[in-house]
Amino acid sequence: MRPAARLLAGLAVVAASGVGAVGAQQPPQAVGEILFSHAAQSITITGRILAVTAGDFDVAMTLEKVGPSGRTSTRQHGSFSLLAGEKADVATLAISMNTEDNISVDLDVLANGSVIWQVSSKTAELKK
Repeated sequence: MRPAARLLAGLAVVAASGVGAVGAQQPPQAVGEILFSHAAQSITITGRILAVTAGDFDVAMTLEKVGPSGRTSTRQHGSFSLLAGEKADVATLAISMNTEDNISVDLDVLANGSVIWQVSSKTAELKK
């Protein structure tokens, strides 16, 4: 086998195994989203992940509301074993609010102890 052909064959094996140049296993991949649903005096917020590759994921959703109706904060988390293409809802929260309140939501997706995806949203962005 020619040296160039051996190099390409070796690279194909490395790429197929998911191992990088330094020999480290690549973490599973997933993306997250924050969904909002409005009702008369309340808002429902759902944190969701979608596995791009199969793996084990730890997900945390943090919510903080501040305004005339009061101050509240909560953190919901869970661990999920998902196949590629599977979705999971981390948490669904319904809170009452008025138009002067501001809500901040953060969703962190971790694999192998490292953050692989983060998304944030604030109601000020929704009011525009």
